[in-house]
Amino acid sequence: MKLLFNIVKLAFGLLSLVNVNGFVNLNKLEPFQKRVSIMYHNPLPPTEPIKPIDPLKNKINGLLDLIRPKSIFPTLLLNLSGGWIMNPSFNNLLHSTPFIVSAVNTILVLMSSMVINDIYDYNIDKINNPSRPIASGEVKIYEAVLLNFLLVGSAEYLSMRFLPENLQLIIHFAIINVTLYTPVFKRLPFIKNILCAFLVSFTVFFSGLASVSGPMTQHKNFGFLAIALSLVFYGSLSNEILLDIRDYEGDKKHNIVTIPVLFGKDVAWICAKVIANLNIMSNTLSLYYLSDFNGGAFLALICSPLTFNLFKLKGDGYTRENIEKVVNDTNIPLFFTLLYFCLLSAQGA
Repeated sequence: MKLLFNIVKLAFGLLSLVNVNGFVNLNKLEPFQKRVSIMYHNPLPPTEPIKPIDPLKNKINGLLDLIRPKSIFPTLLLNLSGGWIMNPSFNNLLHSTPFIVSAVNTILVLMSSMVINDIYDYNIDKINNPSRPIASGEVKIYEAVLLNFLLVGSAEYLSMRFLPENLQLIIHFAIINVTLYTPVFKRLPFIKNILCAFLVSFTVFFSGLASVSGPMTQHKNFGFLAIALSLVFYGSLSNEILLDIRDYEGDKKHNIVTIPVLFGKDVAWICAKVIANLNIMSNTLSLYYLSDFNGGAFLALICSPLTFNLFKLKGDGYTRENIEKVVNDTNIPLFFTLLYFCLLSAQGA
């Protein structure tokens, strides 16, 4: 019986094979089989190996980005210009401990202001500038706080150790200003712009004061320093208003009252343009009375790109890229303006 069952099973198996071969032409399947074979056996194109992530390197890069190292050179330029205008001698400046310490302290206070701003504004930066180290999560808040303590502590130590009492008071005032700026002053429209411009321009005055002894007002080059100080102050004030236009969306969402939030971007642009134009005209006249007509006219020529860039911004649109380009492009006229005043002060030495 079992043998009969196996014979029947074998017969049905042979019949099924015959039926399959009868209904399906295997020759027609060969091209399809080849395509399937090629599809599954074709090797993938070579890819670059995944680079291992170095947490320590990423952390160091984040901390460096937090202090904005690109701002160090313009700050040193302001320091050197203020010191040179009042004391046009590299030998004297390089051997002046108060001047060197004033330059280092200015950079430390500037870095501290950048760190404090990112600490308080990390929620706003998630909208306005999400690539910032704290907003992106690259640097923790407690790490930024520790870095700020290191910067402020270093500035205070150098001040108490090497600077006279009058310069120490200036450092104390600057540290208080940058500490209270973001949580307090930043929410006061236009006041915050004035304080920012004051801090930037005061670098020129601080280094000029550190490079000489005795009353500054009696120095023969004090007039040049005053004009340079005015140019930097009002130029920075105009740029701060432009940066408020750039940060309009995040400031409006977080109820930070600025000129563009209150009155609109066009009104803010007009304010920045009026300040920039009055700055150039008034200081051109001041230099004309201090020196001669040619001196004033040359200053107006150097500063003319500032007005042109502001005028062009209106037509190009208030995008982040356009505003940042206009602000960054002020560094070139600023460099030549300060160089011009350094030359004038050297001629009068």
